[in-house]
Amino acid sequence: MSDSRILHELAGAASLCWSPNPSGVFDSQAALGHVEKALSELRLDYVPRDDAVWRATVDNMLTTAHMVASDDPRESINRLIDWHVQVALDPSVSSDAQALIDRGRSEGRAEVHIRMQGADLDNFDEAS
Repeated sequence: MSDSRILHELAGAASLCWSPNPSGVFDSQAALGHVEKALSELRLDYVPRDDAVWRATVDNMLTTAHMVASDDPRESINRLIDWHVQVALDPSVSSDAQALIDRGRSEGRAEVHIRMQGADLDNFDEAS
């Protein structure tokens, strides 16, 4: 059951708790206004437990990367992703990145050798 439904039913049930029963007309619009106000106040203060853990984790990761969280959570996550990509592509940190550079260098040498001498790529010796 949604928070909204719970509060609406609570307001309706509370209106029936009077003894003796009140007289006059029940103003349902005023009751709905009170429920909506209560809902908006609850939503301002409510952070689901999973969100709190998630936010703490992201904040911790930002701190590790020497970054500060911004007001826009997507922007903070994008900065974290960019940072991890930069680290992954840094050959001084990543052996995979260095291997990509070495492979590109080797393939580049082979391509230059083929174009300049018309050599066969399958018989290319990198030492030459």
